[in-house]
Amino acid sequence: MTDLLQHLGMGFAVALTPVNLLYCLIGVVVGTAIGVLPGIGPVTTVAMLVPLTFGMSPTAALIMLAGIYYGSQYGGSTTAILINTPGETSSIMTCLALGLLLQRYGYPVAPIVLGLILGPMLETHFRRALIISRGDYGVFLQRPIAAGLLTVAAVYLLLPLLSWAWRRWRLVAAAAG
Repeated sequence: MTDLLQHLGMGFAVALTPVNLLYCLIGVVVGTAIGVLPGIGPVTTVAMLVPLTFGMSPTAALIMLAGIYYGSQYGGSTTAILINTPGETSSIMTCLALGLLLQRYGYPVAPIVLGLILGPMLETHFRRALIISRGDYGVFLQRPIAAGLLTVAAVYLLLPLLSWAWRRWRLVAAAAG
């Protein structure tokens, strides 16, 4: 068991060097830029960009290819949300259920994409807080900053729906009167 932890620690030490993190960042940016193109999925993007990694060390090349794959995967969801065109099969439900509906009600896209990326981390911390508080949801309202952030989030989510309902009501009132 200690060998496993030592090897795992050594792997993280190699992967988290500044040079390898830079290669990962470059891979994510390039992968997102190409993944936005409809019809080009993550596997195709990685296959097209393999020649970029020929002169690199194997570790840096694999890290960059992983970044390209990850960026391309989320780049495909961007086209599904913005122009209602799924680039690959994994973006079809994003296109049908999420993107078009949110775009019609006036939700901005950048926070949605940010939520797709940060959502799992938020869920982990949410579960941890509930475990520590033994299932008491009041822990999220005890501190003023938490209550304020919760209020801002609720207003942010409800404001586009309320403005849509107001416009619709005015349109119906104008047509009737």
